[in-house]
Amino acid sequence: MRNTSLIILCLLILSGCSGSRPNDPPELTVDNLNLALQYAVDQSVIPAATAFNTQAMTFDTATVRFCSKINTAELEVLQSAWINLYEKWFHLANYNFGPLNDDLVFAKYTFIDSLRVRGTNYINTVRDEIDNLITGSESLDETFFEQLTFNKVGLLALEVLSFEASGGAQSALVDDIIEGFQNNPRKCEILTGIARQLASNADYVVQGWQLQHKDTELSYRTLFLDDQLDDGSNNLTQLLVSVQEHLDYLNKRNVLSTSATLSGVAWNGFSAAIDEIEILLEGNTEVSFLGLMEAGGFSDSVAAVRETIATIRTAINTRDAELLETNIANLDGHFKREIPNGLDVELGINFSDGD
Repeated sequence: MRNTSLIILCLLILSGCSGSRPNDPPELTVDNLNLALQYAVDQSVIPAATAFNTQAMTFDTATVRFCSKINTAELEVLQSAWINLYEKWFHLANYNFGPLNDDLVFAKYTFIDSLRVRGTNYINTVRDEIDNLITGSESLDETFFEQLTFNKVGLLALEVLSFEASGGAQSALVDDIIEGFQNNPRKCEILTGIARQLASNADYVVQGWQLQHKDTELSYRTLFLDDQLDDGSNNLTQLLVSVQEHLDYLNKRNVLSTSATLSGVAWNGFSAAIDEIEILLEGNTEVSFLGLMEAGGFSDSVAAVRETIATIRTAINTRDAELLETNIANLDGHFKREIPNGLDVELGINFSDGD
């Protein structure tokens, strides 16, 4: 009798007659895909927005501290805070939709990162504006900064203010930067004013995702997960296209050579962007986009995506710009083909880059 029970137990284990095993990956179903999308919003998108907002407030505080006690130590804190802010932005920039991009003319992302608009480096425009404001007489109040155009504010303006002296010399020497602030009190008003505006824009994004989107009574999180987007597009399509567009931008706009030129941390931005994309794809241990692709029979595609991400990390670690460019383009392609195919989603857009 005991032997018979053992045989039956073994047959049950081998046949899997219970339907599914506890360690089997979730199947690619609508419910599981929606769950993965919820995890993506709650564990990737909103945390990225929150982290950027928190760092924007940290940088804002650092500007006030620096201007109250202008010295080398506080400048180091200010510059470090800007670098952290830049990195946090490249996490969030993968998700350029919803509150970050909800206005055809005055989208928040344009006032955060002017390079993203059309790939133009407005550093000389920023320098001229700062020099004019230093010698000007207009009141530098909150209303004034709210009326500045996108190419005179944001991360670029704060980098110029934090990492070089004004007045045409464009010196990066710490003593020259310190002296510039000490001799021109209005420069601190410019620094704190633009920092405060960026923090306000960052807060708008978080509030939109978590509390209320535009003139609705619902958060964008609710609208997104209910698939009620402003333009009527599918939520998963919106997410995948947004990441793909960021990769396309990174590849085609020479970001490595045109962004963070004064601080020299453009590589940090790429690293942050890839970290975020990996978090998005690997997701929660319970269910993830790549896990669903594997369960659906797309293991080769998943392996290709992971290999591309690993190669990008190698390129970043070795500072190999050519290898980085090639594989950012490859990952861009994965978001156009392998990933949507593996998740059975139709992007419904036409690409013009020959892919």
